[in-house]
Amino acid sequence: MEPHKLHELGINIRTWRKLQGITATKLAMRAGISRTTLANIENGSGTTSLANFFAVLEALGIAAHLVQASYPAQTELGRELIYRKTRNEK
Repeated sequence: MEPHKLHELGINIRTWRKLQGITATKLAMRAGISRTTLANIENGSGTTSLANFFAVLEALGIAAHLVQASYPAQTELGRELIYRKTRNEK
């Protein structure tokens, strides 16, 4: 992943936290991770595990949205690839 995208993702996580009025310490506790790990996520360092990242999303109540957004049929590219695959299987 490109470093600027990790940074942007971290900023988005921080923004969600602040919009909900949650301190970084409280979010880290809710997610079951250290404050340092949360800082790494919010800074886009790319050193955290996927499990820790999802723990933060769960604690913010937004994990389901990310999972839904990753579903191929949610994007034009995904729908095109699904169409091609089903067409080729006939």
